[in-house]
Amino acid sequence: RAYGIRLRGGDPALVGDKEASRLMEQLYNNVLLLEESDWDPGERRYRELCLVGALFSESSGARPRSIHGLTFADVSLGVDRDYLILRSRGRYASIKTQTSAGYIPLEGELWTKYANWFAGWFANACAGLPADALQEVPLFQIPGEAIGVRYEMRRIFGPIGSLVRWTAQQQQGRSYWLRKRRVRLRHVDVLSRKSMA
Repeated sequence: RAYGIRLRGGDPALVGDKEASRLMEQLYNNVLLLEESDWDPGERRYRELCLVGALFSESSGARPRSIHGLTFADVSLGVDRDYLILRSRGRYASIKTQTSAGYIPLEGELWTKYANWFAGWFANACAGLPADALQEVPLFQIPGEAIGVRYEMRRIFGPIGSLVRWTAQQQQGRSYWLRKRRVRLRHVDVLSRKSMA
């Protein structure tokens, strides 16, 4: 256990700062291991996308299915702020409700820590794609496969869930807990601003 006592029953979805940081570090180290040797491009992309999936879950609060439905055109990296664009329509788009659609900010300490890595990865991934094709190519595209063939959602988010269970030491841990973490942090931020006003 990282700290505290184990809670019986329920789904506490507790992923603290230390646990989230440890999870990202593990995924990032898995990517760094690939730089030391010649790996299959599919394995390289798979490990990179596991890190991307976890980063997006934690920093946007978007649902895993919505993240899995992103295309390269749905990522907006700006000067002051970075966003995911969740769409209600499109070949891969998958949002739960219409109110989920729109620009979702990528924020938090972990996004700040890994944003430069992601920007470099994203630039390299987009380099071989024509600008007008970004809307057609899913972010979770398998290299060398026909356009639209993605890594299965459970293949990306399953290992993230395993890492949540490992780091939080909660058997019911799931990748969805990273989304819950971001939503909770946004609520805490709003409440703290209201109390200061």
